Amino acid sequence: LVRAVHWEYLPHGSVPSYYFWGSDDTFIKDVLDYQMPLLSGMGINTICLQAGVPARRVSYIYETYGIYSVIQYALDDVDFSNKETLADVIEAIHFQALSYQDSFGFLYFLLGNDEVFRRESGNLMPYQVTTEKLVEIKVRKVYPFYGDAIDALDEAGFGFPIAVVGLPFAHLDLINQYCPMPILFQLVFIMRTTLLNFLKM
Repeated sequence: LVRAVHWEYLPHGSVPSYYFWGSDDTFIKDVLDYQMPLLSGMGINTICLQAGVPARRVSYIYETYGIYSVIQYALDDVDFSNKETLADVIEAIHFQALSYQDSFGFLYFLLGNDEVFRRESGNLMPYQVTTEKLVEIKVRKVYPFYGDAIDALDEAGFGFPIAVVGLPFAHLDLINQYCPMPILFQLVFIMRTTLLNFLKM
C-alpha cells in the first residue's frame, strides 16, 4: 500500500522561484535528516515531488530513509489549444521521465494536477465537471493530450508506471476513448469525509 504525501521545502519568507534542490548539500541533508524520519514515523512510505528534483536526490532519499518518490509533472500554464506548444510539453515530459529511470526508489511518474481542470473549466474542481459540461469547455482537450504524452513515453520504452491525476471517475467513457493507456489513477481526497466514504465502497 502506497501511503504518500506531497512534499516540498519552502522556508518562511521564500519567493515563488525558490528552488530547494539548488541549495548546498549540507543544507539539503540537514532538512532531509529532520523531515524524512518524521514522515516515516507517521507511516508515510512515499513522497510526491515536483519534476525537476535531481535524480540523485531521489536515490539518496530511498537509500537513506527508505522512502520512495513519485515525480509529478504538473502541467502548469499549458495551452491545450496550441498543438505546437503541446508538442514541446510532451518533449519536456519525455526528457524528465526518462531522467529518473535509473534512480533507486523512483516509484512512478505522475501527470497533471487538479489545477489543470480548475483553470480550463472556469474554476471548477474535477468532480464538479459533468460529462455534459465537458462538451462546452476546453477541459475536454486535456484527455487527448494525456493520451499522446503517455503514448510517447510508452514508445520510448519508459519502464515505470505512468499515472494521471484529476481525471474524475464520472468521465471514464472519455478517459477510455482518449487516454486508455495509464496504468494508475491517483486519487486525491480533499476532505476527510470524502476519504471515509471511499473506504466504505
